[in-house]
Amino acid sequence: MGKSSVKYAYNHTLPGSLLRLYLVDVFAANATPRWRFFDEHEANYQDFPKSFTEELMIVMIRKIGGASPNFSYNPASYMHKVAK
Repeated sequence: MGKSSVKYAYNHTLPGSLLRLYLVDVFAANATPRWRFFDEHEANYQDFPKSFTEELMIVMIRKIGGASPNFSYNPASYMHKVAK
């Protein structure tokens, strides 16, 4: 499973679809410290849909335990909390 599969899925499904969730989970589950997804000389992350990369990063942060359960990648949600 590679870039073409991810691009196809993200071009033909809606956000939150099971196929998108599955692809993100597969990539996150197979990531290792030697994985070069973000290395500009290897598998270039810019070739993947931006929303896939964003969703993958959220899952990876949670995978390594660096995010709180209330983590939100929506910057507007933080502004809403500050305004209260």
